[in-house]
Amino acid sequence: MNSYLAAENLNLNYGDERILEEISFKVEQGAVIGLIGPNASGKSTLLKSLAGLIKPRTGEIRLDGQLIHKMKAARRAEMIAVVNQETSIGFSFTVEEVVMMGRTPFLSRLRSPAIRDYEQVRHGMELTGVEHLADRAINTLSGGERQRVLIARALVQEPSLLLLDEPTAHLDINHQYDILNILKDMNQAQGLSVIIALHDLNLAAQYCDWLMLLHQRRIFARGTPDEILTADNIMSVYGAQVTVARHSSLDCPQIFMAAPRQNRRVQTRIHVVCGGGTGVALMKKLCARGYQVSAGVLNKGDSDWQTARDLGIELVEAPAFAGIEADSCHKNLDLMIGADLVILTDVPFGRGNLPNLETLARASLAGASIILADGGEVASRDYSGGTAATLYASIKKEAHVSTDDQQLWQLIARAEMHLKTLQL
Repeated sequence: MNSYLAAENLNLNYGDERILEEISFKVEQGAVIGLIGPNASGKSTLLKSLAGLIKPRTGEIRLDGQLIHKMKAARRAEMIAVVNQETSIGFSFTVEEVVMMGRTPFLSRLRSPAIRDYEQVRHGMELTGVEHLADRAINTLSGGERQRVLIARALVQEPSLLLLDEPTAHLDINHQYDILNILKDMNQAQGLSVIIALHDLNLAAQYCDWLMLLHQRRIFARGTPDEILTADNIMSVYGAQVTVARHSSLDCPQIFMAAPRQNRRVQTRIHVVCGGGTGVALMKKLCARGYQVSAGVLNKGDSDWQTARDLGIELVEAPAFAGIEADSCHKNLDLMIGADLVILTDVPFGRGNLPNLETLARASLAGASIILADGGEVASRDYSGGTAATLYASIKKEAHVSTDDQQLWQLIARAEMHLKTLQL
């Protein structure tokens, strides 16, 4: 499929100040693209250039094969609509009059609006839920109402590309969702291409098909929300430590700030031995409480592996459906010995993951502090012909055993207190 919008080697300046460099990307028709990045990363500048308002110092932008900056303004207005973060309207126009302004590209100086123009205005107001405000003055509306009016004005242009710069900024959460749902409905119903700058990464994950992350004048990363919204990317660009988890009903990544750990000289490091989903909840809770977490060895595709990847924690991994090689065992042992605490979940053991238990036994002999978060029982989960039970018994002699979640966190707190004592 040919790209509908293509930017090639854009370099954008304000005067002598460089804003964006070497920007290249393609957008398929009907896609919803989210522009994300810190303040002053160039999101608004890029949108203005895509709208034809800023000419690139070098490079070009093509929309449906046509160079945007060589189009006549009227032609651009027929194809591209823009909704800015804040739009000042100095006169007391009615809502209907403001929405009718979107029909300007189709009206000559001498032609008054025709029946079709009024039909389009009425339809735009209905889509955005402002038809009941038609006779109200625009400057008497709330922020959410006014933003819906401005989106209606953009939609009645009948554009093929809609550009929005922080349309949900300063709005209550209900208005944010109202506006984004309107845009998504239009995108799905009419194939409208949308490029939207957003600060809220969770909204970007929920409503955008693709994301472009801007940082230090360039595109730092682009891809699906799952590919872009990782703990590593967010730390690299925003300098924030976060937990990334999957929303159970929306099936998209959601970001949570990691809880700060106060009055600690060294962040407590916890290594988790898990698999088959037995470590999902534990790893999420540990990260949310600000612990430095690692895990392994986990096979690619395992639900615990996916959670560890989403959380951005240090991970020793093995290929899917493959055994654990010696090199992975060595890396896993290093993480266990380097951790302040190792926690074993109630993972079943067979020949494939038995090396994890063998590595844990070696870590125990090396003096690692271990919690068995499985109630101290392995027989019902031993599919190794008894080898796992033998190894487990040797580990249990030196380990702490928790029988429930409350006891587990008590043991973690006790180990943490011991660590603080050693630091004094």
